[in-house]
Amino acid sequence: MLAQRCDPIRVAGATKIYPAPGGTLITALDSVSLRVRAGEMVALMGPSGGGKTTLLNLVGGIDLPTRGEVSIDGCITSTLGDDRLTRLRRDHIGIIFQSFNLLTAWNVFENVELPLRLQRKPHAEIYRRVLSALESVSMDHKADALPSELSGGEVQRVAIARAIVHQPSIVLADEPTGNLDSRNQDTILRILSELAAKGQTIVVATHSPKVAMSCNRTIYIEDGRVTG
Repeated sequence: MLAQRCDPIRVAGATKIYPAPGGTLITALDSVSLRVRAGEMVALMGPSGGGKTTLLNLVGGIDLPTRGEVSIDGCITSTLGDDRLTRLRRDHIGIIFQSFNLLTAWNVFENVELPLRLQRKPHAEIYRRVLSALESVSMDHKADALPSELSGGEVQRVAIARAIVHQPSIVLADEPTGNLDSRNQDTILRILSELAAKGQTIVVATHSPKVAMSCNRTIYIEDGRVTG
């Protein structure tokens, strides 16, 4: 089901409730509404456990709201079956996980090509686009390296290449500069800013004021509510 033509990300009154031990319920998000425009880079800030990651999971189609709506590129996620929701995630969204989630037995090239393999792209196209993605993060010279042979900053850049290789309209990043030194932080922020300048929509969950200052605007979340 298609929503009216709108911004790439539209969240309308989204609430997410999880069951907890003892039969109680936890409200992780409470009636959150927001819009993010194409080409905009937005920071999500707030205390740990405040709802940032839950919101990223809803926007990424990893989870569905208990109430309210999340619309991604005009598609309301809660109206999609499993197959269409999987295709939406696969084709429209790139995710940079806080723990990177690289496959340790695969080299850099193999990790980055995974989204294109899932899309069943031709081999020649996969080769071209993987090299292009690696070049964009200055990691093409490490295409044959294993994740264990990389520094923390290099692993993060590979994770970014994997998130953008299929040219998603939306890129979500959970603490993308966590535990990186200042130089590597600057590199990651430059890459994300360049993606936004090319029209991709970037949403970054972060505790870092430096990251927030690099974004177009900041959304504050505390106790599951948007506070500013």
